[in-house]
Amino acid sequence: MKSVSVEIDGGPSFRQPVGDRVMRAALRAGVAFPYECNSGSCGCCRFELLSGTVDVAWSEAPAWTDRDRRKGRYLGCQTCATSDLVIRVMPDEKVLAGPRPQKFSAVLSAKRWVTHDMCMLVFHSDGPAEFLPGQYAIVRAPAVPARCYSMSNLPNNSGDWEFIVRRVPGGESSEAVVDSRIGTPFELDGPYGMAFLREAGAEDLVCVAGGSGLAPMLSIARAADAAGRSVEFFYGGRRPQDMACIREIEALAGFGTRLGVHAAISSPHPTEDAHWTGERCLLPELLKRRLGAELPRFRYYAAGAPVLMSALEEMLVGNALPPDRLHFDRF
Repeated sequence: MKSVSVEIDGGPSFRQPVGDRVMRAALRAGVAFPYECNSGSCGCCRFELLSGTVDVAWSEAPAWTDRDRRKGRYLGCQTCATSDLVIRVMPDEKVLAGPRPQKFSAVLSAKRWVTHDMCMLVFHSDGPAEFLPGQYAIVRAPAVPARCYSMSNLPNNSGDWEFIVRRVPGGESSEAVVDSRIGTPFELDGPYGMAFLREAGAEDLVCVAGGSGLAPMLSIARAADAAGRSVEFFYGGRRPQDMACIREIEALAGFGTRLGVHAAISSPHPTEDAHWTGERCLLPELLKRRLGAELPRFRYYAAGAPVLMSALEEMLVGNALPPDRLHFDRF
């Protein structure tokens, strides 16, 4: 495959296959290119182009500003080198934790619904499934745009990659993935992500998941449970029909002893949801009700909509949690 050279000013160089993204090619080569969301939203992978030519895959990426355009700055996750490049970027060694991301083929081998609109899908690949609990992969269905989905299972030697995908009506990619038949071939690219489980002794954990953010939190809870660590798991949905997936958490061995489950709905129907006897609030409020003065003693992992992540961060930091004890990827 044809490739071009990308040289980091004052640092290492690497090869980018034509059509790949600068940031992903760097990570595959073991170069510490900073990133977080991999989807053009966070801006962590911003770099300055010193020489060479590029194509931009998504010119409307939220993090690529008019100022960036004027200053010759680009997003590594949305930029494809079309010639040899020299760029300026500040390396971040933290991104090299875990296995190097790779592109590989996989086949859809199983699927089942966990709620009325969220489906658990298993893809089988040759070779082991190597990732850190909490990480994600880029899933490419035939003929539709690729999307990032988090793994919900644990690393394994069987080559099985498990995801929980919300089927969004009119969502081209999610419909194509969820509606695919068993045996359909896919391309996976991963693992990626910085909100992975830290091996930090026996400290107690809190997992916070909204909607399909269940997947990476389930992976983390599974790993912590297998290690005998205590976890408080908070899950939020809009209405009671969104809450059936809680049984996936309750199936873990530690449920009822070292694993606690807390759930709330945020948008109940005034009459149709009268049967719901649980909490009715947003997740940050639920955490305050259940953990109270103990909020700062936990390490937190979270996944969900950006508005939830922002509200959670504001609440926890405002209650004296050191920022480095909260982990989530900014999609």
